[in-house]
Amino acid sequence: MKFPSISAAWRLDPQNPGNGWQPMPYVQEALRNRAFTRDVTKHYFRTKANLILTLEKAFFLPDEDFIPRDRKRYFVALAALIEYMRAHDFPNAVVGEFIEMAQALAELDEGRSREWLKPSKSRRGRKVDPGDVWQGRALVSIALDVLIVDARMDKGEAVDLLDKHFGFLGDALLSTAAGTFSGAMAKWHQDFVARYGCEARAQETFDRRDSLIETISLDAQTADPHAIAIQLLNLATLEAARASTPAAIERFKKRLARTKPIRN
Repeated sequence: MKFPSISAAWRLDPQNPGNGWQPMPYVQEALRNRAFTRDVTKHYFRTKANLILTLEKAFFLPDEDFIPRDRKRYFVALAALIEYMRAHDFPNAVVGEFIEMAQALAELDEGRSREWLKPSKSRRGRKVDPGDVWQGRALVSIALDVLIVDARMDKGEAVDLLDKHFGFLGDALLSTAAGTFSGAMAKWHQDFVARYGCEARAQETFDRRDSLIETISLDAQTADPHAIAIQLLNLATLEAARASTPAAIERFKKRLARTKPIRN
């Protein structure tokens, strides 16, 4: 028996098999499938909305007025991701890896640490400060760069201005071996410009500062370098908060309330 081309719709009538394969008229199926499509769409948007809401609550809407800096928020976020992946039939092997990560975080609160969560052995020249501290330093250095390059301020004058209005950032961004915040700012900027001794991801943030400045300028609808510097320092404040204890965050809030616009 000759089989028909698969490019057309055909059928074999079981009552009259001797007639062979006959062309089958096209039947519109969209109306029949509308309810199914609607249910799938509702499921997708409902689970996506639940995921976004849970993540926002975990990271940005705690019971306290400040963002908590404990591990619980990441545990809650991982649980939300796991629930979302299960709702969308992700492979069990993939879901299992995220479950392992959540369990490992829970074990830290019990005093147990898995090998992959332990710091690597100290190496010569290893950066001891965490990434959020370095990101804060990069953002402060970009703000300083904006004032020097775009506002045409003397570097020492720009440093003094930032120290006057945002000196509280030193509580989180200074290392234990550092001196004053103004001296540290000048050194950070010098090192980022020279690409010397800075953490790699923070250096990349500084190197791509033109793109970040352009984005901030478009969002704030201003080209004023002082206003852009303020936005950069606000971002630096968020990074500093991530690196701080709740008590330090309370100090940030009080000092921010007394902060005036950056101007000469």
